[in-house]
Amino acid sequence: MTQLERLSRHLGSMIDGREVLEVACGSGDFSLIAARSAAHVACIDLDTCRLRPAVLTSPGVTFQRMDAASMAFPDDAFDMVMLLNALFHLRECLPQVLSECLRVRRSGGVVVLASSFKLDMPLLREDVPALLKALDTPWRTERFPPYELILC
Repeated sequence: MTQLERLSRHLGSMIDGREVLEVACGSGDFSLIAARSAAHVACIDLDTCRLRPAVLTSPGVTFQRMDAASMAFPDDAFDMVMLLNALFHLRECLPQVLSECLRVRRSGGVVVLASSFKLDMPLLREDVPALLKALDTPWRTERFPPYELILC
């Protein structure tokens, strides 16, 4: 079992039978794994240079080119919103991306920011909590080695 499969299993109750969004999906590996048990997985990224071809043909997964700082989804569209190993890439627009993730999260749903990347850690440990505090959004941290997570 890969680390990503372990993470998906760890988050299972947040994924199983749910509407899931992976933001800044990169290769789409998380989306492909989540689609095994989710009702549906949408994944977005600005480009397809790293996207696995299976994402475009996998049942239960929909990919769209989209700016994470200005999502075209309606409010309250997803039960779970995942940002995985993407914080450093989004650092310039992180406040907008986080606001958008919270906007498209359904009431009772969860935004998960997870990373195992060293470059993401200062953002995950300092910037994201400060942004969530400013947005008056409760959160909790969790370690699931090699990942660190913030759930809100």
